[in-house]
Amino acid sequence: MKNLSQKIAFSLLTGILLFAGVLFSCNQNKNASGTDTKSMSVQKSAGTEQMQTLTDDAGQHLSVPVKPKAILAGHDAVIALPLYELGLPVVASTMRKDPETGESTLFGLTEIYGVTTDQAGITNASGDGGYDLNSEVARKLQVDLIIASEGTEKMAAKFAKIAPYFVQKSYSAGVVGNSNQKVLAERFGAMDKWNELNNKHQQRLEEVRSKLPVDPGTQTFIGVITFDKVNIGNTIGGVMQVMLDLGFKRADWLENNPKAGFMLPIAPEEIKKLDQDIVFMMAGYSFPDRSKEFTRELVSKYAPGWDKFLDAAKEDRIIYLDSMYAVTPTFASNMYVLDELEKHFAKK
Repeated sequence: MKNLSQKIAFSLLTGILLFAGVLFSCNQNKNASGTDTKSMSVQKSAGTEQMQTLTDDAGQHLSVPVKPKAILAGHDAVIALPLYELGLPVVASTMRKDPETGESTLFGLTEIYGVTTDQAGITNASGDGGYDLNSEVARKLQVDLIIASEGTEKMAAKFAKIAPYFVQKSYSAGVVGNSNQKVLAERFGAMDKWNELNNKHQQRLEEVRSKLPVDPGTQTFIGVITFDKVNIGNTIGGVMQVMLDLGFKRADWLENNPKAGFMLPIAPEEIKKLDQDIVFMMAGYSFPDRSKEFTRELVSKYAPGWDKFLDAAKEDRIIYLDSMYAVTPTFASNMYVLDELEKHFAKK
């Protein structure tokens, strides 16, 4: 097994943050999930495809298909996966290199859904670096819609002649749990599938709720994810969606903290802030090893003695999760967290 320092260095070269990119800049009217879905009208195009006018989260007024036939996703984890789970036709997406094989992969597709990109019919559309898109792939596949995350607005003009470039708010302030997936479903005609998935989610929530030995309304929680530093995972993914749905409360100091975006670094001397009723702890998704043992070792590297300072560690109130499964804005992530929460309390 590679030593810890080698793993960390190797992992950082492959891109530490799943949702890294440009920071957030969106001015829009907000519904409950922070996005505007009201600005639309429907009309027939010159051809046979029905079109609608939508205002995206960058304020662009765009004519887009009511039922897209070929979507290029500008982010694998926060755009492609939610679309794929909804059954929408994702034909291309940005991808990332596997830290061990060097092959291009779509984050979590095989691990979570058991299919390869070839089986799913999704082509690598990564450009020269980061989350740039390959315009030649877009042309070749004749995509009729490009959906990208916030912070990529500057690319809209480049792709305007290929397909509408729709900016979807996916991980910045106002997006909680998998709320952006519902907005995608509302905007692009997948609410039937979303309702189907949500019904199963609600049933599973009630099953787990009935077995809880605690009153969620009296309990606080926090999600911790460690890369090259210890971070609070504060907005999207299954942990946030499930715990808030069950009625648990965010740590008081996070509730109205303007600095607490998707990921908030915690200094070693602040480690006591992690001491909540339930602590979810994860190694970053870019590490090949995301086991409990490695996670504890990784946290110890950046916050030595953390497990001796936290009552949650002494009292077995830490739930170790695989971040690959826990952080995506999907129902699959919700179900994974519910399963792990149920297992944790079954031991009590």
